[in-house]
Amino acid sequence: MKTELTAWQLTNDHAGMILSWRKKSRLRTGTIGRVTRHGSDENCYVHIELRNPTELAVLAGSELVHVHP
Repeated sequence: MKTELTAWQLTNDHAGMILSWRKKSRLRTGTIGRVTRHGSDENCYVHIELRNPTELAVLAGSELVHVHP
């Protein structure tokens, strides 16, 4: 079941789940490895370390994302 969240709502409890979001009108996906917030509310930035593919996604806290098992 796919769940829509803001990037700020993501936590390390979501590790291992599939993350999908839009970047420049392209759909991006990856498996969540670790989530680090930089700030204290939705105006922050969220660093998401992805596995498969291995990359670092930096999203605005208010950006909408989807997670699913």
